[in-house]
Amino acid sequence: MAKPRPMVPTKIKETCNFDLEFIYVLSGWEGSSHDSRVLNDALSRRNGLKVPLAPFRGVRYHLQDFGGHGRALENEHELFNLRHYSLRNVVEMIFELHNFLHRECRYDEFPIEPDNEYSSPPINEDEFEPIFQTQEEQREIGNQWRASITTNIWEDAMQNENNDNEAE
Repeated sequence: MAKPRPMVPTKIKETCNFDLEFIYVLSGWEGSSHDSRVLNDALSRRNGLKVPLAPFRGVRYHLQDFGGHGRALENEHELFNLRHYSLRNVVEMIFELHNFLHRECRYDEFPIEPDNEYSSPPINEDEFEPIFQTQEEQREIGNQWRASITTNIWEDAMQNENNDNEAE
């Protein structure tokens, strides 16, 4: 009688939106693989993960850091980190839901989704030139993008606050 093979932990890199839908999943890496290798693989694929934006270091991050009197958001970096943390919570909720359904329903088949007008057209791989950037170039582009998003969400938040104050 053959010995059962031990289960090998697997890493998964995933992205989701606020509607609790996965919009990117990469699986198959052995659990002992370093996170940076899995991330690099996800970023380097043709239709791979788009630049993930890390929270700002040394800036409040966790939701409980913002609670209570006198602990309001002070700048755009704190707002970005708070929104980043909220997205992270969404991902964790999706996995909890997935694991619950898997455990309770024991149904692993995915339904066949009908084609609709929102489907992406097929991609001809020969039409694309690979984009090669150094890790430093990728980091700089990501930092510029994060700074732009951070400024925009801060300006929107300040505009909404001013509109609320005027309405009172």
